[in-house]
Amino acid sequence: MATNLAFELFLLSTNLSQFKSKVLITKLFIESINSLFEGHEFSWSLDEPDLAETKIQVCTRFKNYGHIHFHKQSSFTEETFSLLQNAVQLLAIQLEKIDQEAVLENQKEHLNILVQEKTKDLIESQNELARQNEELLIAKKEAEESERQNRTILQTALDGFWIVDLNGRFTEVNNAYCQLTGYSRAEMLTMSIPDVEVLESEAEVHQRIQRLRQNGSDRFKSKHRCKNGRIIDVEVSINLLKDDAKFFVFVLDITERKQAQKSAVERENRIGSIYRSAPVGIGLVNNRYFINVNDRLCEMTGYLEDELINQSSEILYPSKEDYEYVGKEKYKQIKKYGTGTVETHFKRI
Repeated sequence: MATNLAFELFLLSTNLSQFKSKVLITKLFIESINSLFEGHEFSWSLDEPDLAETKIQVCTRFKNYGHIHFHKQSSFTEETFSLLQNAVQLLAIQLEKIDQEAVLENQKEHLNILVQEKTKDLIESQNELARQNEELLIAKKEAEESERQNRTILQTALDGFWIVDLNGRFTEVNNAYCQLTGYSRAEMLTMSIPDVEVLESEAEVHQRIQRLRQNGSDRFKSKHRCKNGRIIDVEVSINLLKDDAKFFVFVLDITERKQAQKSAVERENRIGSIYRSAPVGIGLVNNRYFINVNDRLCEMTGYLEDELINQSSEILYPSKEDYEYVGKEKYKQIKKYGTGTVETHFKRI
């Protein structure tokens, strides 16, 4: 009898394990043991049984699922009651398993939601990174193209150009300056400003750099030494790029201009010397008004220089008719031949 009962209770537990509803499992368990133990009136509740009833607690180590109630007068052998307790224990384990599976399912669902959210965030982050990378690549390409264009412009510029660091070392130099001084670009990139500067010492160059770091720009004239030792006159324009900590420098060769200016001054001085020491009277006129006269003309006419400047040349003629005749005849010759000569008389005061 006990063996059959044990098998029936084991079979009951096995059959109940296929269900996932705790209410259904509990209901089927009560119906089954009432069928196995007729007349004992088994029931299940969370409440404590009254004094007329006996209970078997449905619980595990961690959770209580209520009680199985039956009348006190019901009589079981010790072996039967032990089998019944084991069946109830299996029921509690099955109920706890359902709870654990529900918790695991909830956790799984929660994890799935988190994974979906994180995956979505990751995809959005990847898309944002891809967009930023694309923007960076475009910006880099534009910057490289701009740098290439600027380098081309500077390399093909007629004026000399440098980039120097805050210590005055050359970090870039264009073809125009290399051609001007005779140095190669590779040679220039091993040099610094004092290597080409003539008028300022190395200490003075560094003093100027310190002033430039304060002021930001400068423009001045200087002299540079070429590779072959030739000295050239230059005009230098410098601007500081603070963010990049370097100077942009344009160098204009003004050697020919200074030589032309010097020649012009020398020519003017020479002409002035001839003009002043000429043995004949000379007067420069504009619309027949004196703008300059030499000493000999003053001696010939008796006028002082200040008395003739800005005066009409008519004051030197004996009559208005003489003045008009000379003007008419001379300008006619000038128009025809480019020069004119007329004999006349000047009056002396």
